[in-house]
Amino acid sequence: MLCEAFRRLRFHDLEDYQYVGLGSIYLADIRLVHRSLGICRMFSIVKQIQNNERFKWNKPYSGITMSFGETARRLSDVDFSRPTIIWLDYDDRLIGSIIKDIRDVAHSASHGSVLVVTVNAHPWQSNEDGADMLD
Repeated sequence: MLCEAFRRLRFHDLEDYQYVGLGSIYLADIRLVHRSLGICRMFSIVKQIQNNERFKWNKPYSGITMSFGETARRLSDVDFSRPTIIWLDYDDRLIGSIIKDIRDVAHSASHGSVLVVTVNAHPWQSNEDGADMLD
């Protein structure tokens, strides 16, 4: 679904874009974006630094830059002056550090870039009556 939406971008040619994602052990998003859209310049941020050799071994294309650590530090490694498709696919619920990442990318991304953020859909409960912290 996301790749089909990205395919409809009209700001730049798709070949001019770079892709930034949050890595999974098999880099499924990277494979899909490359195969579906032909984007070759890719950046994968991997939170789990203890498995970095396995992530590097699973790297399917030479155009992938792997960066290990928290997004708060690693997003600054990306050159956002290029048109970029950014998919921040978090496992966590929406928390302050994710909101900060969103702000940082939104302020840095160039014209024509796309930012997609996905988080755990279950909001935090702040008290017994079920009021959530999203408010």
